[in-house]
Amino acid sequence: MSRVTSATRENACAERVRVAALAACTVLAVAPPVHADVVEACVEASEEAQARRDRGELQAARALLLTCASADCPAIVQRDCTSWLEDVDARQPSIVPRVRDAAGHDRADVRLLIDGKEVAASLDGRALPVDPGPRRLRVEAEGAAPVEQTLQIRERERGRVVDVVLADLPSKTRPPPPPQPAPRESTGLHIPVASWVLGGVAVAGGAAFTVLGVRAQGEVDKMRSTCAPRCAPDRVDAASREALVANIALGAGVAALGAAVVVVLVSQPREAPPAARRSGPELRLGLGGPAGTGLVLGGRF
Repeated sequence: MSRVTSATRENACAERVRVAALAACTVLAVAPPVHADVVEACVEASEEAQARRDRGELQAARALLLTCASADCPAIVQRDCTSWLEDVDARQPSIVPRVRDAAGHDRADVRLLIDGKEVAASLDGRALPVDPGPRRLRVEAEGAAPVEQTLQIRERERGRVVDVVLADLPSKTRPPPPPQPAPRESTGLHIPVASWVLGGVAVAGGAAFTVLGVRAQGEVDKMRSTCAPRCAPDRVDAASREALVANIALGAGVAALGAAVVVVLVSQPREAPPAARRSGPELRLGLGGPAGTGLVLGGRF
């Protein structure tokens, strides 16, 4: 059997040499000298194509046969290369990769390599030509571990569907999720600086009202017990002025306190939870002090 195979190979080699020599001689005899380099390239392409075809390298052989079957080559070379090209096309196998993820969804955004050489950057559903023999298929996809399969490709096997199932990357190699913005911690009721200033004005107004009011009320009580209704006009005017200033201070304090409360309410963030508002600072205003003439500001902070 080995002798028959060896004899067949020798006959094939001899036939290639004979055809190449005949083509070269015929062409060189009729072709102009300026085309000698083109003729030589055509002959070399036909010889290399036959050698590649016999080794099972059908894709490389087809590319060479397209070269020597072109119109630039001599007619005898074109005829032979065209015939061989039809034979190679008939023998050329192909595969149709079908890639799915772990959930069973089709994936087209994958990279395919055969024997370490990239053959497709993505899938479009079309068949991919491959050479016959054992082939190593590798599929790479973002977010998944690479998958490799060994395929035994046969001549004339067209459109063979190859199923590939991707697996998720292990957690230690999976890319970390994008950082999320830290949630803002609620600090309760927010009191701006302007509210503190207005609150200080309100306290000062209340204190002034209390002091001046107590003094005016004491002076009035003293005049009632000593000189009323014939008290000196200077004493009466002085007591009236103190009472008037006390009332003005009270009005200013109440206005400042109201403004402070408004500023606090307006400056609160909208997303503040109700619990934070209930547990925040609280302001209380009332009248007190001696004889009920004082302005009392209280609450919790």
